Amino acid sequence: MNYPTIKVIACFTLCPIIPAPIISVIILFLDPPRFMGTLEWYYWLPTYLGMTLWVSVCAMVFFGVPSLMLAVVYATLQLRQCTKHVFLVSLSGGAFAFIFNGLFLPPLYEIAAFILGMVTSLLAALFALPKQTTLGFD
Repeated sequence: MNYPTIKVIACFTLCPIIPAPIISVIILFLDPPRFMGTLEWYYWLPTYLGMTLWVSVCAMVFFGVPSLMLAVVYATLQLRQCTKHVFLVSLSGGAFAFIFNGLFLPPLYEIAAFILGMVTSLLAALFALPKQTTLGFD
């Protein structure tokens, strides 16, 4: 009956940080001539990493409150790593990102916010939620 409440709350609260490094790596590998051709790597790499860190911090500031609210709900419900709970977590993470983005930002990137919220919630659910036992309890 030991539910990892702190782990669940911490992982789901830090969900907004996940997309910035992933998108930065994708951009870096999809367009290497832009980065490699202009300057040496030791000039642009610290700036690129700093911008990635800055975007992560801004995402945490902006989306931190709704992710904390969802994390507390998940910990209160004591969700497990079964298909139904993982689907619920993914859908609610995407919906909260969609709604929160639509309320406070210009209506341009709601679908991107939904997809990123859904994917990061899925990753956090697979990492943070405890496994479902066969008997239904620990």
